[in-house]
Amino acid sequence: MIAHHWNLFWNHPRLAIAGLVILTVVTPVGLFAYWQHQTPGLVAAALALLTCGIGVVVARLVGMLLLPGPAATNYRMLFGMLIRMAVPLLLCMVVVLEESPLLQYGFAYYLLIFYQLLLVIDVYWSIVKLKTPLAS
Repeated sequence: MIAHHWNLFWNHPRLAIAGLVILTVVTPVGLFAYWQHQTPGLVAAALALLTCGIGVVVARLVGMLLLPGPAATNYRMLFGMLIRMAVPLLLCMVVVLEESPLLQYGFAYYLLIFYQLLLVIDVYWSIVKLKTPLAS
């Protein structure tokens, strides 16, 4: 059973790289959040990661549903950037306007960190998916 999980990473190097990058960033951030504010800090970091992840998933789904086909790939990427940014930004705005205790625990900072992380991974996957030759 364990060998099957390792084969998943060997057969899909992009998945392995994304997992490694997420692990090397999420672990130190989670430890820092716990060190600063114990459980509430860890909850704030987890909610920030979840918010950014939801933004990526929603952007991908909406892009696939509204702009299907290979001809719309560039438009899908641009539209996806808008949604990927809007979800975390709107939630952060709500947290700030409501003066939530999450702000004390560093939610906005963790949101910035995880947004950048998932942005890099998502853009990398999108570029690899394009498979277009370089212009000469």
